[in-house]
Amino acid sequence: MHEDYISKHFYHKIKSSEITNDIYKSPTFIEYYNYATELNDLSFYKKVLGKNEKILEIGTGTGRIFTPLRKSGYNITGIELSKEMMSCIPSKFRQFVKNMSIFELGNEKKEYDAVIIPATTISLFSFAEIEKILTLLRKILKKNGNIFFDIIDSNFFLETSNQLQKESFENTTYYFTNFINGNKIVYNIYAKNHLGYSVKYMHTDQDINSLFTNFNFKKVFVESNNSYKMMHWRLGDE
Repeated sequence: MHEDYISKHFYHKIKSSEITNDIYKSPTFIEYYNYATELNDLSFYKKVLGKNEKILEIGTGTGRIFTPLRKSGYNITGIELSKEMMSCIPSKFRQFVKNMSIFELGNEKKEYDAVIIPATTISLFSFAEIEKILTLLRKILKKNGNIFFDIIDSNFFLETSNQLQKESFENTTYYFTNFINGNKIVYNIYAKNHLGYSVKYMHTDQDINSLFTNFNFKKVFVESNNSYKMMHWRLGDE
């Protein structure tokens, strides 16, 4: 099973490595991953969100975005499926994060001014799953409510597919690459006899535009940032 998601660059490492398909929880990779994927998104969210707004973060994870926003006085709550990742959030803020799936949303009728989905989390979901998510978000967002998220730039990954790269961080050298597998982008990372991978869907701009427009969301802006795009969509009038 793992072999389908391991790049040719790392085939020779499979037998000698500890392999994980959840690099976001791995002690070996999580600090580097947070560093490497830093998109200045925290400053972005501070710029576009208001402290008088009620905000929901989907996929709070370890609190990389949630905790500093909460500390800065933003009225933000979150949902996170992994209890292990939630344990990294300071206890005084953890009470504002629910351990639940995104598909359990819907009871908070017209409650939120804004929803944020950082860290390309939306790319974890298929086209059909995003349709279900938008149905739920329409229920919980207030009139003219906003969604902010970042998404993988498929063109960038098509151009850089199978290129092996390396970078040093905290006295450790990390080797990484990505490749295309059907309609998915597979990311591989290796360090210290640990080999990790993540799999995300490769949604095009046309896919996203069609999806959100069909659910009566209007595009406010898109900002390109190297391999990712920051998007802002607003719920139209009912």
